Amino acid sequence: MTSSSTSQLNSAEKDFVGMHGAEQVNVLGTLRLCHACTRARVGHLILVSSILAGLDESSPFYGSYGLSKRHAEEVSRLYCASFNLPLTILRPSQIYGVGESFRKHQPFLYAILDKAENNEDIVFYGANDAQRNLIHAEDVAEIISRVVKQRIEGLYACPNPINVHYSEIAAEAIAAFGSTSNIRFATDKTDIPDNAFAPDVDLYCRIGYFPRISLAIGIEKEVARRRANQ
Repeated sequence: MTSSSTSQLNSAEKDFVGMHGAEQVNVLGTLRLCHACTRARVGHLILVSSILAGLDESSPFYGSYGLSKRHAEEVSRLYCASFNLPLTILRPSQIYGVGESFRKHQPFLYAILDKAENNEDIVFYGANDAQRNLIHAEDVAEIISRVVKQRIEGLYACPNPINVHYSEIAAEAIAAFGSTSNIRFATDKTDIPDNAFAPDVDLYCRIGYFPRISLAIGIEKEVARRRANQ
């Protein structure tokens, strides 16, 4: 067997483990949650999914995670319809917040913060100043609270109405830390694609609340935490 064949097998094994794990956690985990709700006579299930569940195969970010989230949504709808359990599915964009627990799910964002904190240059691959959609955990918590109180059912996207560029994230981090970091683009590298979303305010209008924590304020909250722990 050639080294190329071995590499392909290792890659396939890694892909299988990732796909299997995503389905195990997101789909079967959701099914168990639905069943637990009926056993406990819960009156309303709020399933926090992901905006990636709505991506199609044309997106460069289409993958096993988003697909497993979509499967979880389908399983929850089927189960809840069968057992008359009121259901709300929320699809937030990339959630960030205060504390190290958020690093696992947003490693790139927190790597930018680390570099700004350490006065290191922040380098982005390619010439494209890629866009992302970030929503603060405190805003997500308030959205969920209002959905529960108003007993709103259905499927809703929960993106931040404002997309941000990588350079904006870096600039806010540099400002918040008072850093001497520089922002550079490695134009000899492959461009990073955008993962931006159009504003979807349907749910926000219904609950009377729009995301209020700007990128600048969100980053300042994390900077304050780090300084308090020094």
